[in-house]
Amino acid sequence: MSEQRLEGAPRAIECVGREKLEQRIQDINEWATREGLTVKYVSGMVALRGNPEGGWPQVFLVNGSSKGVPKEFWQFPGGYVHPDDPDHVLGLQRELDEELGVALPEQIAYLETYIPKMKPGATEVLAIHAFAMPVPEWDERTMTLGSDVSQFVWTDDPFRGEGEEPRILTEQVDFILRRVIGYSGPNNKNTCDDEMYNGIPASLAEMIREREESASLVEQGA
Repeated sequence: MSEQRLEGAPRAIECVGREKLEQRIQDINEWATREGLTVKYVSGMVALRGNPEGGWPQVFLVNGSSKGVPKEFWQFPGGYVHPDDPDHVLGLQRELDEELGVALPEQIAYLETYIPKMKPGATEVLAIHAFAMPVPEWDERTMTLGSDVSQFVWTDDPFRGEGEEPRILTEQVDFILRRVIGYSGPNNKNTCDDEMYNGIPASLAEMIREREESASLVEQGA
């Protein structure tokens, strides 16, 4: 991992949906404690820009041999949240600086947190935040790639690579693009084959539902 290139104290970033993000982190931590799991958080950026040909906006994807992900896999820029990061948003800013030499805009939006389907007996879980922002000011000519990134692409068809071959995406990127943003395209080998899976384990979804129902009853009785 390359050294952080930002100078001075990190600037404040407005995050639309920050309360939702913080509640989701609280829910995941409580659930993980109940289940005896260790959680590692990742923050990824769904960077979008207008399409000069019209149609779907272009999305920014990177690949490289980082974070245990094989080189052929394409993913959103970002990475692990470190214990000394002030928060998960500023952890994303640090990762973008390390990977691309770019900064977040003054405002971003929290989309969702995705937990890849867990294997039986797992003791560790990844919780992957997806944030979104329009970045017309990102200029690939001035990007400085860190050791984690070997190449990048802007594309309005993230599921197809060169020569109409399917682009291999990580499970979470495939899910966010299809189920959260609404892109469509051919399945790849990491497309979740469970159409009922909503991005988090059933036991966590049930815990969140119970919390929300309890909060609703409290509000009704107030």
